[in-house]
Amino acid sequence: QVTHATGSDTVHSLTNASGRVLMAGGTLDLGSLVNDAGITWTGGNILLDGSLAPSPAFTNAAGATLTLDGNGQHLAAVNGGSAMLSNLGTLTSAGLGVASIDVKLANAGLLAVSSGTLSVNGGGSSSGYGIAAGAGGVMQFGTTAGGGGATFAITDGFYAPANTVVNGGTLDASAASAAIFIDRLQVAAGALRLGSLAAVDQGALTQSGGTIAGSGIFSVVGGGFFGGG
Repeated sequence: QVTHATGSDTVHSLTNASGRVLMAGGTLDLGSLVNDAGITWTGGNILLDGSLAPSPAFTNAAGATLTLDGNGQHLAAVNGGSAMLSNLGTLTSAGLGVASIDVKLANAGLLAVSSGTLSVNGGGSSSGYGIAAGAGGVMQFGTTAGGGGATFAITDGFYAPANTVVNGGTLDASAASAAIFIDRLQVAAGALRLGSLAAVDQGALTQSGGTIAGSGIFSVVGGGFFGGG
């Protein structure tokens, strides 16, 4: 196992071809990171640096695993470029805290939010079938460390995480087959776009700010509070 725990390191290109990597602290400044095996990220920050590559990218390859143990860590972009996290394997959110993705997330694999909060702040896209968030996990669409919000689009399939929080970003579920908010839907800032989709909130709905927009039927079964937006 290779462990990065302290300090700051700059690497143009890094590939984890086999074995396991533990990102436990410090900062990795990268132009390209490819994970073909397993990475567990418990602390520290990873920066995708536009001065090292014009399109800096973190690729979690098919069959690979990336586990984020939420502890305030950020995957962020620096120095321009079109930074992206491309997930073709399994990205798991665990722990009790927040792990923030401040770059575009292109998910063609599985986002498994088992516990903690996965805050997708840089926009991106995924099939609804590619997101599995149980009762202990929260899918959040927030803002980057710089304060910007972006749009994350559900391209098809059923969007049905247990807990969804929209807090500065935009969740566009208008192209989904269905949207079911099972335990909790909270809109504090930003926007939830449903289009003509028929959506159901089965748990608690709280809107303290932001907007919920759509022309279809939005059924609220578990009760709700509207204090803004």
